[in-house]
Amino acid sequence: MTYYAIEDALWPEILTLQSQAYHDVAPETVDILKSKWMCSPKSCFVFKQHRAVNAYLLAHSARGCTK
Repeated sequence: MTYYAIEDALWPEILTLQSQAYHDVAPETVDILKSKWMCSPKSCFVFKQHRAVNAYLLAHSARGCTK
């Protein structure tokens, strides 16, 4: 498994993973996910295996975006 920076084309796969992983809570919208990514793009990644996104990481400050 290799990690890559998130790119715009990957959001459909990220949303699919989110819907598969979280059943007891409402999923976040793509706009919310993208806002986290925009606050800290250098610490947000996807993990791919055989060209498919298998996981994602959106690491950002708990204080919110400082931009």
